Amino acid sequence: MADPTCTHTDSSILEALRIKTRLQSRYNVFDASGRLPFDIVFGLRRRSDSDPCDISFRTTNSFLDVPYALANGILSLHELRTSTTGHKERSEVDVSRLREAITDNEPTIRYITLPSKSNRTEMRGQMGFTEYRYRINPGSPLASLFESGKKYRIALANRDLGKHRWIGSDHVPLSSTLASTAEHSIEHRNIISNSHSGLAVFSVIKSLIWPPTVETRMHLLSPPKNETSSRDDQDRTILQVTVTNTGSDIISVQTRGQQRFLSPWGPFQPESDDGLNAGRRPCILDPSSTTGNLQVIDVTTGTVVRHPPKPGVCGLTSGRPDRRPMVDQLVALRPGVAVSREILLDRWVRGLDDGRYLIRLMPKGCWWHFGDIEGDPDHDGKIPKRYVVAKQTPVVLESRDEVEFELIDGRIVGR
Repeated sequence: MADPTCTHTDSSILEALRIKTRLQSRYNVFDASGRLPFDIVFGLRRRSDSDPCDISFRTTNSFLDVPYALANGILSLHELRTSTTGHKERSEVDVSRLREAITDNEPTIRYITLPSKSNRTEMRGQMGFTEYRYRINPGSPLASLFESGKKYRIALANRDLGKHRWIGSDHVPLSSTLASTAEHSIEHRNIISNSHSGLAVFSVIKSLIWPPTVETRMHLLSPPKNETSSRDDQDRTILQVTVTNTGSDIISVQTRGQQRFLSPWGPFQPESDDGLNAGRRPCILDPSSTTGNLQVIDVTTGTVVRHPPKPGVCGLTSGRPDRRPMVDQLVALRPGVAVSREILLDRWVRGLDDGRYLIRLMPKGCWWHFGDIEGDPDHDGKIPKRYVVAKQTPVVLESRDEVEFELIDGRIVGR
């Protein structure tokens, strides 16, 4: 949050604000149906400047307002294609019609704040960059420039990002707190991109293919209490997890290994905290995994005390890796038929202090395909290439259930 006690100096106000910029698209596909939200992602960071305060400026009709920036030559839009001879080509898209849609009459005034060097957080992988997303909605004037089946690139076209209306750290326009001069307008400040990188490259498709909804439920099983059951059996605590395909089509789901599907990007890299975990960590359906994507939370502190197991180290590959899943990594989900897993909890929670705990299922995205393809391996044991879809949305295994249990003297009670 900006410091309201910070004071801008006259010299810092009059100098151009120099920043680093990074450009990216949230996904590498624009879904014209609108079901998958699409953003242009900016990463912004102030370079060394003499202003000790956080600086906020208006995003409407700025370089962050993508249609405005395209219409005014700050950003460029090109169509990308490959010629018959295999050469990469691009041609500039006519954006003149966007000028007609530009307005300054926004119902809500939006600002972005760029912290000073002393106030910004140097988060790992973000390097102190502030992220801003511009949403492109289907049916908008900008989206009308995109044609299904084509590929586009949005890039920074000008280092001079223009004059921007800006405000002080207390969100009060500076012209009301500092005296203006005849030569300079304190309300507006020039922004220069000293260095920039990244491109927003994306393909346009009419509509993505989406998986059916999968329902995952969890509950504790009561221990056996008949005469033939041993004391050990009666002391065991089993979590039963059932996964049910609520759709009308059979699907095959990849349960472990490197997952390949559409993942959101930030300014620099795919986001690992997108909630779907597109890595090699197994999901709850994987019979070779002890606990899948389960976690245990201490009810009192809210701390995660048991995490899903980390995936093994991936071996080195040469050239372009073949990420087709092995057939034995697949599980078929038939409509309305529950696939069940029983997980022994006692060993997993061993070593925890007495107290109350929750079991949650972390959301996990998995590659999938229509039909039962477990019995159709290629010569190398992987799925045939004809099943690989370039722009794949994941099937998400998640659950609204939270299973609570209590540990007393190291034993699970209250089942």
